[in-house]
Amino acid sequence: ADLESLQRRVMLDKRAPGRVELTDSVRFATRPGSYELPLYTVGAFGQAGSGSVVVQGAAGALEVRWDPAQLEAVVERFEHGDDALAQRFGPALSRCTFRLKKPARTAEVRLTFLPRDGRSATGA
Repeated sequence: ADLESLQRRVMLDKRAPGRVELTDSVRFATRPGSYELPLYTVGAFGQAGSGSVVVQGAAGALEVRWDPAQLEAVVERFEHGDDALAQRFGPALSRCTFRLKKPARTAEVRLTFLPRDGRSATGA
């Protein structure tokens, strides 16, 4: 792996209750590299539009937004094969993997999480 640096920043926006922004800054040492970030849920991911998915869970819904010119998102349901997870969450999980559309030497990847049902993204 040619990854030289990965810095993650998570910001809560006091002006927009429930809004959470996650930013990953990545840098590769000698050549353009690939980056991906998987998110998992026992709920379900549904495509809401270009640059947006909605995560639906038992407690509510959350929208995730990103720059569709920079990232692609792949949504899938998969059998995880982990007995401990299966006891708590069942045999399958839903995953949304965000990937750079093309390799880069440096990238700043931003995901914005917004509540869809009046609750905050942090559960408050």
